[in-house]
Amino acid sequence: MLRSDNVLPMSSSRSLMVSCLIFKSFCHLEFIFVHGVRVCSSFIALHAAVQVSQHQLLKTLSFSHFIFLLPLSKINWPKLCGFISGSSTLLHWSVCLIWYQYHTLLMTVAAL
Repeated sequence: MLRSDNVLPMSSSRSLMVSCLIFKSFCHLEFIFVHGVRVCSSFIALHAAVQVSQHQLLKTLSFSHFIFLLPLSKINWPKLCGFISGSSTLLHWSVCLIWYQYHTLLMTVAAL
């Protein structure tokens, strides 16, 4: 089962998109994108918050998962691969990247 919700509030300077994906009730991905925030003369801030909850995987002693996040600016997108492995019930990981010309990308991953 796959569900996707998009919310676009009315705003002249910023646009906010919330996309929620649920796969078979054990994996929850939530993306929040904020476009149009100027950081400096040639940079635009793009904020992406990713929350991952994998309840079925907590039954095992150790679990690992991969998060692939692609920048949204070009067709030949470079990719970011984050790997989290451990037996803890709560892992929190943050990555901040600056794409050389267009975007600043902040990714936060929490696995419960």
